[in-house]
Amino acid sequence: MGGPHIGRNNNKAMERYACEAKGLPLTNVYHLADHPPQYFKEKDADIIFTREDAKWVHHPHSDALVVKAKIGTTKIHRVFVDTGSSADVLTYDVYKKMGFLDKDLSPIAGHLYGFTWNSIGIKGLIKLPITLGYEPYTVTNMAKFTVVDQPCAYNAIIGRPILKIMKIVNSIHALSMKFPTPHGVGCVRGTQYDSRDYYNKALKAASKGCVSCLYDVEMEDYE
Repeated sequence: MGGPHIGRNNNKAMERYACEAKGLPLTNVYHLADHPPQYFKEKDADIIFTREDAKWVHHPHSDALVVKAKIGTTKIHRVFVDTGSSADVLTYDVYKKMGFLDKDLSPIAGHLYGFTWNSIGIKGLIKLPITLGYEPYTVTNMAKFTVVDQPCAYNAIIGRPILKIMKIVNSIHALSMKFPTPHGVGCVRGTQYDSRDYYNKALKAASKGCVSCLYDVEMEDYE
């Protein structure tokens, strides 16, 4: 919880935001009613998951959805897709390895909070393009990443802001996510080995109190 949640950083604004949900949906805010039916056929194809999508996954499992994504100009490994996160997160260590400087960050006051109410300070925000999918089924959107200086089993977290703006649908059973693209439905499959491997490493690090060992960052530049 926390971070630049819909750009509302004070109690009154958050209360107004909650009260909006009591009334009728304001769909015309984005002028959805003005789009002709053909727009939805081309841009918003039906997204479904079938048995074929789950055949490549090792079952049974309860693994997290961990993917690779192009953020900025860099392919980032170990990106956790988290529907429970109100922020899209980038770790400071990865941020530096991508070649950015502290001056590139936009300052923001506040913290991120876990479900035990432990807090993490925010170093700043950076707006970067994120690309998902494989040609020709790719889509790119700008996203505001909250940069935190905290050891983590993952290099980045895709939270609800990106999931919403890119219209992503997840399936834990198929360990995949799908999304509309200009050429049809795109798909990114999770990396099941990474999910299990770094889950185990995170548990070991937590039991030993050695969170610094989680700074084992893997990144790969796009060709």
